[in-house]
Amino acid sequence: ALLISSPAERARARHLVLAYAELIQADIEYVAISADTVEADLKQRRELLGEGALAWSDAPPVRAALTGSILVLDGLERAERNVLPTLNCLLEARELPLDDGRFLVAAKRHQQLLDQGAGGHQAARLVPVHEHFRVIALASPSPPFPGRALDPPLRSRFQATLVPPASAEELDAELSSLASLPLLVRQQLISAASTLDELERQTFDRSIDFQQASTDASGQNFFSFSTSALIEQCRATFANHDGSTCERASFPFNKSLSNAGQVNAGAVLCRTYPPLLTGLGLSGSCDPALRALERLGTIDSSQVDPKSHDMSTSQILHGNFWCGPLQADAMARLRQDLVAGRNVLLVGPRGSGKSALVRALGRSIDSDFRNFALHHDLTVRDLLQRRCTDEATGASGWEDSPLVAAARAGSVAVLDGVHRLPKGNLAAALGRICADGEMDLPDGTRLVHERRLPCSPSLTEQQRAYPMPSGFRIIALAEPGHWLTPEVAALFSTHVLPEISDRDVEVALQALVPLAHATLRKQAARLLAKHQASCGQLSSREKTATQLSMRGLLRAVRRAAVLTSNDASSSLRTTLKETLLTRFLPLRIQVAIDSWLDAAEIPADACSSTASKTYVSNSSPASHDVDNADILRIGGLTLQRREPQQRQLVPAPHYFASACADRSVAQILSCEAAGERAILLVGNQGVGKNVAVDRALQLLRAEREYVQLHRDTTVASLTLLPVLEAGRLRYEDAPLVRAARFGRVCVLDEADKAPTEVLVVLRALMEDGELVLGDGRRLLAGSALETAKAAAKAAATCAARSDVGSQLGNQPVADLPPEIIPVHDDFRLWVLANRPGYPFHGNALFQECGDIFTSLVVDNPEPDSEIALLEYTAPSLAASSRRHELRCLAKAFADLRGMAEKGSVSHPYSMREAVAVAKHLEHYQQETVAKALTNILAFEAFDPVVRAQLAEAFEGAGVNDVKAAFDHAFGSSAAGSLAERHENAFDIRYLQSGSSTPRTPAGMPKHGKVDPTGAPHVGGNTWAGGSGGSDTAGLGGRGGPYRLWDGNPVHQISDEDKAQVSDEARARARELAQQAFQDRLREIDRMDARSWSMYASLLEQVEPQIAQFKQILRHSQDRRTERVWLRNKAEGELDDTRLVEGIAGDRLVFKRRGASVQTGTEGHTRRRILHFVMDCSGSMYRFNPYDGRLDRMLEAACLILESMEGQHDRYDFAISGHSGESATIPFVPFGQPPESRGDRLKLLQQMAAHTQFCLAGDTTIEATTMAVQAALRQLRRHGLDDEASEDAEQPKAFVVVLSDANFRRYRMRPEWWGQALTREPRVEGHAVMIGSLGDEAQRLQASLPPGRGHVVMDTSTLPQTLRRIFEQAGIFDTGNLG
Repeated sequence: ALLISSPAERARARHLVLAYAELIQADIEYVAISADTVEADLKQRRELLGEGALAWSDAPPVRAALTGSILVLDGLERAERNVLPTLNCLLEARELPLDDGRFLVAAKRHQQLLDQGAGGHQAARLVPVHEHFRVIALASPSPPFPGRALDPPLRSRFQATLVPPASAEELDAELSSLASLPLLVRQQLISAASTLDELERQTFDRSIDFQQASTDASGQNFFSFSTSALIEQCRATFANHDGSTCERASFPFNKSLSNAGQVNAGAVLCRTYPPLLTGLGLSGSCDPALRALERLGTIDSSQVDPKSHDMSTSQILHGNFWCGPLQADAMARLRQDLVAGRNVLLVGPRGSGKSALVRALGRSIDSDFRNFALHHDLTVRDLLQRRCTDEATGASGWEDSPLVAAARAGSVAVLDGVHRLPKGNLAAALGRICADGEMDLPDGTRLVHERRLPCSPSLTEQQRAYPMPSGFRIIALAEPGHWLTPEVAALFSTHVLPEISDRDVEVALQALVPLAHATLRKQAARLLAKHQASCGQLSSREKTATQLSMRGLLRAVRRAAVLTSNDASSSLRTTLKETLLTRFLPLRIQVAIDSWLDAAEIPADACSSTASKTYVSNSSPASHDVDNADILRIGGLTLQRREPQQRQLVPAPHYFASACADRSVAQILSCEAAGERAILLVGNQGVGKNVAVDRALQLLRAEREYVQLHRDTTVASLTLLPVLEAGRLRYEDAPLVRAARFGRVCVLDEADKAPTEVLVVLRALMEDGELVLGDGRRLLAGSALETAKAAAKAAATCAARSDVGSQLGNQPVADLPPEIIPVHDDFRLWVLANRPGYPFHGNALFQECGDIFTSLVVDNPEPDSEIALLEYTAPSLAASSRRHELRCLAKAFADLRGMAEKGSVSHPYSMREAVAVAKHLEHYQQETVAKALTNILAFEAFDPVVRAQLAEAFEGAGVNDVKAAFDHAFGSSAAGSLAERHENAFDIRYLQSGSSTPRTPAGMPKHGKVDPTGAPHVGGNTWAGGSGGSDTAGLGGRGGPYRLWDGNPVHQISDEDKAQVSDEARARARELAQQAFQDRLREIDRMDARSWSMYASLLEQVEPQIAQFKQILRHSQDRRTERVWLRNKAEGELDDTRLVEGIAGDRLVFKRRGASVQTGTEGHTRRRILHFVMDCSGSMYRFNPYDGRLDRMLEAACLILESMEGQHDRYDFAISGHSGESATIPFVPFGQPPESRGDRLKLLQQMAAHTQFCLAGDTTIEATTMAVQAALRQLRRHGLDDEASEDAEQPKAFVVVLSDANFRRYRMRPEWWGQALTREPRVEGHAVMIGSLGDEAQRLQASLPPGRGHVVMDTSTLPQTLRRIFEQAGIFDTGNLG
């Protein structure tokens, strides 16, 4: 049978199966299907017995077939393709070949074979399937729900039954049994449940396309409601509210806290239906439900927004966690649900204090909390148990995860970071334990709630079921996002932890940072308030990039507080900007952050930090005077130097003490003085991050453990190194663990190259003081270590008291258990990373986990420091007449870095390249600087445009003959250059004009005479190209057939004079314009040498920008097409996580790189949909004299057309136009890019001609709407319009509309344009204003949604604008918006 239900009602379907099994007195075998399910989970798995012997262990389907149990397959839609067909034959014919040689056959067939005389060895291998064996599967149909559609051969083997939600009558019967549930609350809950179910049904009924079912008008999936979760929440909340039940007695109970918060219908609904809560990122998917429930009066703002609660002003300090009113209320509500027997989910922004609050909760109730830091690499099996081998015998076995260990001990399991798990894994692992009170483990055993377990130990052992104490609870911690599905929400009681209010920040800082003086606290509080108030002006990605958590604010204040000089306030500004990495943010965001700092009255930065001013280092790296002292003094800071046990681990760098290098070292040492245990150094390549770190370690005499990270780094490889000896698997400590044990500094280099989930797990160690290693040991520090020591001391005391022979007065020895590794107080974690953003290829390190570090920016050196370093590198040149060459070299590289910041060149030329040139010149002094440059600039040998830019930069800085040296080394690029600029038909330049009054009445339109002298004609009706007159082709007049300019100043008549043109004259003018337009199109079709010369001259203007934009497109990365490790393969590299299976002989123990399953077939690249909309209205031609908008539009079109050449496999693009005549002018349809430059020239000429001959008017908003719809249709053609995809919330198509911002003339409201740009969530629209009358473009930009409006008055900046658009939308795999 196949039970079909919505994901939210999966527990209801599972309860139905359990009730059926109980009714017929049948055992069940349970398999939670996930994307990690493999054949061994469905058939048999090899086990080691020791001494090299092997045995086969049956999987649940085989055990069920042999014993006649009910096999439950939960979550068929979560399985990977072609995994479940393993069971097809067992489902239908009751046959299955096993790996141990046995063959399962149907009982009747087995008897027939025996009756026919089958015997001997062949008969012994045949095993009958029990006649009572049954299979019940649970699934949700996909579509419309997320998941994979069932394979037709598998689906046809089941008889399906729909499991609907509980009806109103059933819900009323369930809730009526709760005596303490008020009648009004019961009625409100039943009404709300019926409303939500009806809204979901209406969503399906309204859907025309089945794939779009369960999607509301906003484009978000409708969040299914779980009646089962509502019933469970009501039972926990309203049953035996006095806390006298066995369930409550097994958990620490406090009546005053258990009844915290107003228990009403709204509070219950918000905990069972998360979209009603603010702060989860789900409200957009349930706006109709929220409005409906508000109309019913079931909920109000006090339940939806935690900040609106009327709370006391109590403020408590729990260890290092400050508990204000909001936090105290959240803690009370959490405890209320825990006491009531519910598992809870706590959601809050990164750095808001979720983990600290849970630790404080654990201390307040004196309960054992076991932390389990989660990451993306964890499978469903890893969440429960892991494979291991016995060190003595080599036999394979299973070791409990912290979650299962907590379940066995009756403790509270804290699952930190559930949002990082792959979709489906959380529900697969926790579905049974949260909803049914049972946990099926990979080793074949089962944990059952102690109240439901038989009392007979023999029966318990026979069923392989073991008791789970009633005190076991799960607290899941997560950040907001669409990872929270209805199936997961139904497992927990959901709570939101709001960020600390600005009014409480100052009080919290006073408690947590006692050294901070009052001014610092006030400034920090004002900054946080200003930051929270201004976030509405930023886009979602800009909000993420500028997120200032309480954790980050504490670090900045703590670091500034240790500086005792008068510059402490300015140091706060510096540390705050470093915390946000403003150095690498767009200029607009930098300006916004500076405005926040100014509003908080935080003074401007001093020239350098206090520590760097007073830092005194040796004049050369060979000086070791400082090594004789045990105290290191830096200005007002004093640091105790260490006594290394292994001096070979203390770095001895080749260090030159320039001002820039000293400043970097001082920054690191000031963090050490402030007690910061985790530091993140970010900067361009080659700026001296490694040297600064090594110098700081040398000064501190600190031992170093160094790790070079890369894309293949895993959490396991970062912590432990598996070793296989004589068939036994053991683990050796990796550098991180060694550093933690022995108090060393662990340096993680190139951290941005490692997967983000690898570094995110470090938060558990640095913030929570606990990290579970792959071999079961735990690293403990801080309060976690103190708790473990207290528990060990208590255990030792109990053991001493129970020891009859113990002597009075003897103190028990409290040794920590061997699985606990204390983290040394001197342990530090210093992480090095390249700056975020293009052109660096790193991952989103800072965005994901940057707030767990104290961030330091290591920037490029100032000219004096770089010159000093070059002179130190090349002392012979510095002492000769060529010293000026080193100065020219430093200046040139500084100019190149400035060009890289502006986007003119892509490579950020660093100090490392400059030093390489100086080294070369020192060894080969007969060579010129230009010749030496060819060694490091050979990468640009095949890019003549960049070569020309570099040559110009170096020669401009005083380095001679660079272009000649490049041509000699790389070959001349003259053959590939464009011709010199010719007369350009696109070069339309008007002169500033005045007003005019026509001297003749309005008549019939005509072209007019051509004046060969080119003299100006104003106000008449005779000459073509005149201005401010009547009837003839010209500008600024009335009644003419089309626009024409003679090169003289333009004069404009009034609107009243224009209104005097008759309708007959207007119609005739339109006919003449259409005729002239068709003549121009026929002329465009005749391509000749002169036409090519025109295109070449235009192309020359944007050739550098084309090179930039092409490089941007080439380096763009799509996260979904990034190659990942594919595990459970029969070939590839050995997977360290499956070594036990490999020893046992399993085949699927390898991993290999390939495309993720979400991208489809391996090697497939998903094409991005881009739609560019060009403004071809008459105002482009008319107002070109003021700002050159038509020129910019044509240059932009040329830039796009040329840059897209060769990108058709990655981008499907279209170009359309709009004017007063039409809202969509198809220049380049999707899938039909121009094949040659001749075709591209024709397109540009057509655009220019249209601006001259079209009707007046503006259809920008209509054109935007139609372009968005066209892009959405193209998405569907490509099969990318998948609402259930993993990143469905991310845009997959982009519309860029170029406009001259001429809105006031046509009385259009900017809000209309903003609505058109943002109407469809799967298509991201952006507006680029390339013209403006006065400040209209800037005002229009300010009126559009944040991040959607851009002003470009210089075509050279257009590639950077498009780059920012793509980075903001997430096309580039960057860690920031840089």
